[in-house]
Amino acid sequence: AAERIAAAGMQPPNPSTHEWNYVERARLSHTDAPPSVAAAAWLDDGTLVEAGYAEQPEQAGAAAAAAGGGAPPCRVLRTWRLSSDHSSSTPPPAVSVARYYDGRGEARLDDGAGDVSALAAADGLVVVTHNPLDLTRPPPHLGSGFTDVWRAVPSQSGDASAPPELAPLRRLREHTAPLYACAIGGGLIATGGDDNTVRLWPAGTEAERVYWLALTDVAVALGRIGLQRYSAAFDAAGYLDLESLQRMDASQRAEVAKATGMKHGHARKFEKYGLDASAPSYYGYSRWSNDAGASLQTLQLPGKVWALALDCHLLVAGGALSADGEGGHICVMLFDVARLAAGRGAATALRTLRAQSHARQWGVRSVATHGGTAVVAGGGGGGGGAFRGTRPTL
Repeated sequence: AAERIAAAGMQPPNPSTHEWNYVERARLSHTDAPPSVAAAAWLDDGTLVEAGYAEQPEQAGAAAAAAGGGAPPCRVLRTWRLSSDHSSSTPPPAVSVARYYDGRGEARLDDGAGDVSALAAADGLVVVTHNPLDLTRPPPHLGSGFTDVWRAVPSQSGDASAPPELAPLRRLREHTAPLYACAIGGGLIATGGDDNTVRLWPAGTEAERVYWLALTDVAVALGRIGLQRYSAAFDAAGYLDLESLQRMDASQRAEVAKATGMKHGHARKFEKYGLDASAPSYYGYSRWSNDAGASLQTLQLPGKVWALALDCHLLVAGGALSADGEGGHICVMLFDVARLAAGRGAATALRTLRAQSHARQWGVRSVATHGGTAVVAGGGGGGGGAFRGTRPTL
């Protein structure tokens, strides 16, 4: 253990505080990535997903200025591919960007609208929660949150070392207040927020995963601009070569749109911009499935939900919970979701864990779970705790 600690450049823990002294292994930077990061999570051992903010592309910014308004920032998702060696001689990490355009600060909010509030990634999926602006509500004017689900697909570059690109799958809408937590694991997605509920959704099937990995380059490109519904028509009409489609001029693209039966509005955009997902006209255009389906189950909690974790069919939920009805404690609630994930029943409450707190109003801000141990942070004063149980009953 001492050798591994030394090799990682870490110092042994302080005997009095048991705190580790970590050292920076890598600093990620990109021309499209100003220092404004909202959330990050590991998708796999070598891929990091990060959600943040960026300036609009030059074309979109110019269009906004011409319309008499400012240039609101874009929400962006980035996937980074990192090597295990982060020495100074290592080439910089590769990055792939999936851009939102939402018109922050405007009353009209379209695709990707709203502040990023939480992010989770696992099993080839990326889950991001958003809180859209709603000027009819009291400050901070946040409306009912929603959740976007993305599928990580191989890079179109053909480079196996390139980071995956993100294709939109579906948008989940049921919550009636802002969202601040999400988690994915065990075939489920969990979302929670200020409506005092946790909603559990199917993460997707193996057939869906195989389908996305088997998509042609043309189908993936169509998915990026919200025209995935025409994938079969492109295939049937013989438009299978992505490079040929990208080289077409407007008149040739008009012929393609006609041959594949595009609706008038879709055809006009495709004729003008082709498969360029960065074109301003595609911002604000919904690429999300309207057939996302209903949640599998809604868990009613005794307070706002600000932190979620899923592992081994165990769900840990924390926030401004007050299950004991008394002061001086923060608490998290544990649920067994195995039967729900298997389609054989509902999620059931296991127990509520409580810890002393000097400032319960701060609530639980972060939870994690692994191997039957739940780690909880929050409650003010830097407090936290670890609770150990035996799966599956804890």
